[in-house]
Amino acid sequence: MKLINLCIIGLILVASSNLVRAQITSVNVQSGFGIIEGNIPSTYSWNVSAAVDLRVILIKEINLRVSFLFGQDINGLLPDDRISKYYPSIKGASVKILAEQLLTEFFFIEEGIGVLMLNDKTFIDRDEIAYGVIFSGIIGYKLSKETEDKSGFSIGIGGEYGITLTNTTPSIGSTFFFLKYSF
Repeated sequence: MKLINLCIIGLILVASSNLVRAQITSVNVQSGFGIIEGNIPSTYSWNVSAAVDLRVILIKEINLRVSFLFGQDINGLLPDDRISKYYPSIKGASVKILAEQLLTEFFFIEEGIGVLMLNDKTFIDRDEIAYGVIFSGIIGYKLSKETEDKSGFSIGIGGEYGITLTNTTPSIGSTFFFLKYSF
């Protein structure tokens, strides 16, 4: 299991290094609500994610998104006695292959599929790592007119669902708002 963890971490590091001649094309943050599961009934959650998009120079049509995500029981946002409470949570990382299509000059859709690593902390005594797949879809709006350098902000809404196939089979689903800056 430690070998698989090292392989996934190595893949993320290699994808973001100069070894594969990757260029950072954008950064984005996502925030929304969804569900988390992990040998427990579905729990409503608040979710956040940060990601970096990379363009592999050897294959220009493929963009990679390296993202880190966090989801916690929605009750963790409510004010109450924090000392004696434990709120289930899931953290993770993913690497996705992305495809983007322009609908108009300003609107676009983006789909992604990739590999996922989740750290299941749904119970206070659980700290399991599991691997699986993640799917995502976004509809966005570019806030600036398309230029040669394609830089500028984009906003939109989207959804993603990640399911694992090992250990406690945790999963995470989210509907989110996103903010993206393209370089």
